Amino acid sequence: VLGVGYVPQDPGAGLLPWYSVRDNVLLPLRCRGASAADQERALASVREVLDPDGDVDLEAHPRTLSGGQTQLVALMRGLASSSRLLVCDEPFSAMDAPARVRLRASLRGHCESPHGPAMLFTTHDLDDMVELATRVLLVVGSPATIERAVDPGRAGARHAIGSALAEAHR
Repeated sequence: VLGVGYVPQDPGAGLLPWYSVRDNVLLPLRCRGASAADQERALASVREVLDPDGDVDLEAHPRTLSGGQTQLVALMRGLASSSRLLVCDEPFSAMDAPARVRLRASLRGHCESPHGPAMLFTTHDLDDMVELATRVLLVVGSPATIERAVDPGRAGARHAIGSALAEAHR
């Protein structure tokens, strides 16, 4: 399936408050007419990647979730969409440090798998950049322009990215 999965910075703006977590996660599949069996397979797959311990109650509603759990549900929905491109706008900003570390590893592993999506990830977090990216683009100005590209895999990348960020914010 071609298309784009989207995870907004403010997932509360994208989740339907009258839907359960399960229904919010499966919404893109239902809109495409996926069978119930395909929906359940997608849900199980997404939970295996992002919520293996089942910390988020699938029958809960968004208003009962913490900010980090709400972001997790939005990320689950983005992955469940089975799109070839996943666009994430600061999807970890409301999560605590242990959740961020776990999710970075899980998301990177999923995206690097043979059938995983490509990912465009917007963040101000240096750890997110270094640990998730295959290429970091520093975008500045209005209209936005790419000021610098950094390969996060090269020696000294963390320092180069940190310096570029500091310079951009002067």
